[in-house]
Amino acid sequence: MEPGEYKSMYEIEDSFWWYVGLRKIALNLIAIHSGDLKGKQILDAGCGTGKVLESLGRYGQVIGID
Repeated sequence: MEPGEYKSMYEIEDSFWWYVGLRKIALNLIAIHSGDLKGKQILDAGCGTGKVLESLGRYGQVIGID
């Protein structure tokens, strides 16, 4: 991906319906199916700008790679 694209994504992902909706769906599924993740390591492969990493931090130690 072009480096400038990450900047564009970062600037709109708090308000653009696609990113907001996808994040809500993913985090809801994780909350339902996660069990006890406290103290576990969580990998977000394909994390993009890392926005979801902020929310995943409540479940354990988060590592992101894109």
